[in-house]
Amino acid sequence: MDLCKDNPKSYQLIVSFVNKCLNESFRQAYLEILQDEMIRGRNMGKFSLSFLIPLVLSYIAMIVIGTLGSSLVIYVVLRSKTLRTPRNMFILNLAITDLILCAFSQPFNIIRLLSFHKEWIFGEWVCKLVGLFTGTNVCVSTISITAIALDRYQVILCPTRNSLQLIGAIKVMLGIWILSLIIASPLVLFSGVETVNMLKANHTRCTEHTVEIYMRKLKVGYSIATLVLLYVIPLSIVTITYMKIYRIIKQRMNNLHKKDLESSNSLPNSHKMELLTDKQKYDIQRQRRANILLLSITIVFAISWLPLNLINMIMDLYLMYNESTVGPMSLRIQSICLLMVLTSACTNPILYGWLNDNFRHEFKRFFQNFHYKSEVSSS
Repeated sequence: MDLCKDNPKSYQLIVSFVNKCLNESFRQAYLEILQDEMIRGRNMGKFSLSFLIPLVLSYIAMIVIGTLGSSLVIYVVLRSKTLRTPRNMFILNLAITDLILCAFSQPFNIIRLLSFHKEWIFGEWVCKLVGLFTGTNVCVSTISITAIALDRYQVILCPTRNSLQLIGAIKVMLGIWILSLIIASPLVLFSGVETVNMLKANHTRCTEHTVEIYMRKLKVGYSIATLVLLYVIPLSIVTITYMKIYRIIKQRMNNLHKKDLESSNSLPNSHKMELLTDKQKYDIQRQRRANILLLSITIVFAISWLPLNLINMIMDLYLMYNESTVGPMSLRIQSICLLMVLTSACTNPILYGWLNDNFRHEFKRFFQNFHYKSEVSSS
């Protein structure tokens, strides 16, 4: 390749072009201009302190809340025999992926996003693992939520059929993780450490910005495929499933109402409703709480991950046709989208405690024991 005849398309090639192909009297002036432009480009990617400080504080608060909440869910499920049921293994799976999201993926994602402020120091493989685990998080969450909905539908549709056993649930969990790692594995190829050669110093950052045009096209294709396969289709399945569950429960409740009214014709009208309410109040409330819990988890997940999926696809489409990197406004939007992802990990434990009697009981028991041990140790 003749460097002096080709058009240089990267900063490194431009520097080599200037050093090799330009007259020595112009060389230093051009190098200084390049240095100024590179510094200006780096400063464009930096966040203002008025945006950066609230952003970092919000990340820290939500990471701490999400980590503690997910750890609490994992602890009570593993500790309590009443919660160690096959169906709660899917809840455990969600808690594990939320913990990994809060304790590993998101802290490194925000560091990667702030690479214009401070260079990446964790090496190539940590950069690749961040991309891999972030993709695995969304895969595990999506498949687990879909599995919960389908399992719930089977239980309600055929309550007499043999239910899922604990060993079977654990095997399904392992299968979900293996499948998710396979689906997210291309992110290892797209993620990498990029070193920008400055005149006075090098600057290293972790990025998914690929130089080769064919890799950019692959990245766009992968983003669209994952958006459809891991977001649109699963959430459509979950929505349809819960609509069917609602209709089945409503029909059964109507049938029970008719039977009770027919069997109590001899009673005064004032006592018919009392008989009906006393008999079915607990079952109606339990079914309603369970369905609201699972539906709430799905809605929070959908709202939390949609902005990040969309902005990543838009940025990939932009980078496929542009040599330059994305602008500072795109980085700000992406940082807010990554922050929204944490809302799912923060709200799930609250939903469990609010809408599930068993989880609420175990949470109270945990805090009572913690309070008791604190009082004993202080006395």
